[in-house]
Amino acid sequence: MKGRGEIITILCMSVFLICILYAMTYGGIVKAEELEKQPEEAGEKTEVDIEEELRWAEEVKKILKDIGVGFCDETEDKQEEDKEETFDQTDEKKIQSIGVYAAERVGETVYTKAIERGIGAIDVVDYNDPNWPVLQHWNEGRLGTKSGESLYCTNPTLKFQEGNKTAVDASKRYNKQTIQMIAAMFYYYDKNKCNGVSSNYDYLLKQCAVWWIMNEVHHWYGDMVQIETGNNVACGNGHWISAHKSEYYQKGIAWAKENYKYFPDAYGVIYEGNGQPLSKWGGTYQPTGTGRLKKVSANTSVTEKNSCYSLEGAEYGIYSSPTLSGASRAGTFRTDAAGNSSSVALNAGTYYVKELKAPKGYALVDEVKTVTVKSGQEATVTFSDPPQMNPVELLLKKTGMEQEYVDPSGTAAYQGAQFLVKFYAELLDPGKNPEKEGKKPVRSWVFQTDAKAVCHYQEKYKVKGDALYKATDGTEALPLGTVTIQEIKPPKGYFLNEEVFVCQIKPEGTGEKINVYQNPTIPDRVFQIHLVKKATETGHPLSGAQFKHIRPDGSEKILTTDEKGTLKVMPLSQGTHKLKEVKAPDGYRTNNNELIFQVDESGKTEFLSEVNTEEGEVIIEYTEDGIAVVTIEDKPACYKIELKKENEKGVALAGAEFTLYEDQACQKEIDRVLTDGNGIAMFENLEVKKKYYMKETKAPTGYRIPKTSDDADIVYEICLESNPEEGKCLLVVNGKEYSSKDTADSKISIEGSIKEWNVKMKIINQTGKKLPDTGSAGKPVLLTGILAVGIMTMIYRKKEQKR
Repeated sequence: MKGRGEIITILCMSVFLICILYAMTYGGIVKAEELEKQPEEAGEKTEVDIEEELRWAEEVKKILKDIGVGFCDETEDKQEEDKEETFDQTDEKKIQSIGVYAAERVGETVYTKAIERGIGAIDVVDYNDPNWPVLQHWNEGRLGTKSGESLYCTNPTLKFQEGNKTAVDASKRYNKQTIQMIAAMFYYYDKNKCNGVSSNYDYLLKQCAVWWIMNEVHHWYGDMVQIETGNNVACGNGHWISAHKSEYYQKGIAWAKENYKYFPDAYGVIYEGNGQPLSKWGGTYQPTGTGRLKKVSANTSVTEKNSCYSLEGAEYGIYSSPTLSGASRAGTFRTDAAGNSSSVALNAGTYYVKELKAPKGYALVDEVKTVTVKSGQEATVTFSDPPQMNPVELLLKKTGMEQEYVDPSGTAAYQGAQFLVKFYAELLDPGKNPEKEGKKPVRSWVFQTDAKAVCHYQEKYKVKGDALYKATDGTEALPLGTVTIQEIKPPKGYFLNEEVFVCQIKPEGTGEKINVYQNPTIPDRVFQIHLVKKATETGHPLSGAQFKHIRPDGSEKILTTDEKGTLKVMPLSQGTHKLKEVKAPDGYRTNNNELIFQVDESGKTEFLSEVNTEEGEVIIEYTEDGIAVVTIEDKPACYKIELKKENEKGVALAGAEFTLYEDQACQKEIDRVLTDGNGIAMFENLEVKKKYYMKETKAPTGYRIPKTSDDADIVYEICLESNPEEGKCLLVVNGKEYSSKDTADSKISIEGSIKEWNVKMKIINQTGKKLPDTGSAGKPVLLTGILAVGIMTMIYRKKEQKR
């Protein structure tokens, strides 16, 4: 019996030992008392910088607390109550809160097992005690699925049990920061691990990272208690695994602190069932920083306080490729009124920025700038854009209101006109003078025209004023806005034009230099007088009349009236001028009045000469603009009367006397003529439409003056009417009309033209027995003499008879 009892005792002890070994091998808990009894089974601590270790233990705790790792809002440490809860895949709101990977696996069941047992030791060390006691120690195995996929324990205080487990989204247990931190720690390890570390210790170090993060959530172990692996074990490169653990613990946590938020799709899947829950973690590292754009004016002297320019509304494309392809478009910068864009989140990397839309008043810049965005940092790119400006090739052009003359003497050239130019930094109504609207110019200048009567927006044309605006390349140019131009000093010989010209410069296109300025042509009225040539009585305008203009310097110019009978005497320089008609139009006689007038420096004209109205009327009037209008009338051309004295046989009679009177009583003598050897006598320079009275006042020798039947003198009443416009005339002699169509065979006929009509009159004296009555004043004396001679002859004859 005794032997049987011993056997039973030995068997019981063996089973007990096997259980202990199983627990130690497969993750069971080893109590502190047992570790103290079996120091040879616990991993020995390698030599580390304990002060740095302790400092980092505190730092890690602070980091995780600041980040805010913890349970999700729905669980609040109710993990056990939620074991059986499954994820409702139709709940869109929940799907959006977790990683895609986790969403796809929620509710799936996997068979979990120990893929490999006893791959390395885990130590839970208390650094509160200066002796660093190992509170727990076990040999950890690689856990995973039946298919060989590695999974990680999320609770080291529970024993692992092989079997089926159901996937639960980690976000149902833990908040986003917790999941992102684990994903970041995994990513960091994979990118920075030592190639001498075996895959088993790769697994164990990641397993420790899960526990480090989870311990801050669950608080399994107190402060300054750490979970370690790899104590007294060297990697393939001869470095202690514990050193790798410390570096991972310190640098990994520090890196994850700065980068966990760059795992936007971080996920965690927890497989729950009997025993330890296992998990899988992951996420894509998308390191992001922020980008910001600053837009400034390349020419603040132009854009400052100018409402035509604004930095607001610029758009810049952000591209990840220098090709600027649409597929590489990563975002857009949009500027505010200060030229600042909002912050744009971007993955770390190099970007290419190009302006797509220029803001109000600025040129669109083709420049592409690069900006490097670093994880967790903000990068700023600055663009200095030029404002649109108008290089004014021609600011203004000076002309005369009268374009029909070109004066080669240059007496009143347009050079020297001065203009006040004002610039307003806003677009104003072009139909109104801004100054009268209460607007104030920001700059003003005085410019002067050159010999070509033009003025450019250039320094050499500026007389005085503010600095000229210039484009970014130094070219003189006007900004967007409103310009007013007003003449303040006319050229010599011109009146001042006080009109204010308003010009707008509006934005156009996308280039820096635009061409929208419409330069005004500013006319000036030259000093001048207007002359109007008319016919007396009819007022018909007379073209072709020529006048000689003598200038103050003695130079002369012949001016001719146009088809309207007008001409302009200009330009008039200061001084005394003379104007006289030198040739009248056909059918008219020259008006011999000489006009003498003086022009002062303001263009005022004063006439100095007297007018003889017998030559024709001269009427001087003034327009509202102060221009003298001189109307000069021409009388029709004079005509002549050609007398032909013959006897009845057609013999020309010389010595006949004819007298011309202006009154019917023949008392007011005008002229007296004698016929020549051809029997011709001529009355010249006779005025048309004026009645003349003519009679023979002396007969040729041997003839007597013709008489009427009642022995009265024959008096001819003569009047000629001329119509130069129609080339006709009408002669009336003693009430009978004659025209130029009458034949020359008539005793009275008209020859010549409108230049001078010639009235021909043939007057016949009869021969006879009776002594002609010559009409001499010595006739009584002659008769007395003849009578005396007769008496003496009779006396003589009587004496002879007596003898």
